[in-house]
Amino acid sequence: MKKIIALVGMSGTGKSEATNFLKDQFNFDLFYFGGIVLNEVKKRGLEINNENEKMVREDLRRQHGNGVLAKIASETIAKTDSTILLDDDCHSLYGIQNIERVISGKFYRSSYPFR
Repeated sequence: MKKIIALVGMSGTGKSEATNFLKDQFNFDLFYFGGIVLNEVKKRGLEINNENEKMVREDLRRQHGNGVLAKIASETIAKTDSTILLDDDCHSLYGIQNIERVISGKFYRSSYPFR
């Protein structure tokens, strides 16, 4: 049975530490929303750096709407039956709501400091 564990929050809050720990301990698949942007930066033949990542992220949102990363993620999530850890920088309630739409079924929210 597919299970999805989403760790969301602002940058620097320890999401990556927590997801890497859980991935290693339980052999979960890891899906990093930032990976969507990194793949698009590479696809465009650009150097990977903060400036290009920001430009591509904003361009994707301008072209496809604010929920574009959640929409792209849903395609990957739908293809697997394993437990998935989602690691996302949510800069707004809007981002969290998009993830909730992608993940049908119950969505449990908890907030824990990981540092």
